[in-house]
Amino acid sequence: MDGTLNWHGTLLEYEPPRVLSYTFGVPKADPPTTRVRFELTDVDSRDVSSVPVVRLRLTHDRFDSDEAFFSGYRRAWPELMSSLKSLLETGSSLGFVYAH
Repeated sequence: MDGTLNWHGTLLEYEPPRVLSYTFGVPKADPPTTRVRFELTDVDSRDVSSVPVVRLRLTHDRFDSDEAFFSGYRRAWPELMSSLKSLLETGSSLGFVYAH
């Protein structure tokens, strides 16, 4: 791979620092675009933590008829989110490379 991104999208929502949403599409895919939404919310964690806790909610929806397309994302998002968690906690990602 040459590092070129093979997807397109349009910004739907941008409310820093809480919400980011965009369409996501890849060439020749069915459906042509889906929606990805990240939302950060504060969590009342006073009983269990002395530091602030934030919940990241990821929603990827508007899938249509292509079950293979959905299955690919169902596998990829947990790996990406685990890598992000590692990066935030340790400063190093898991070295995720999507090659399913």
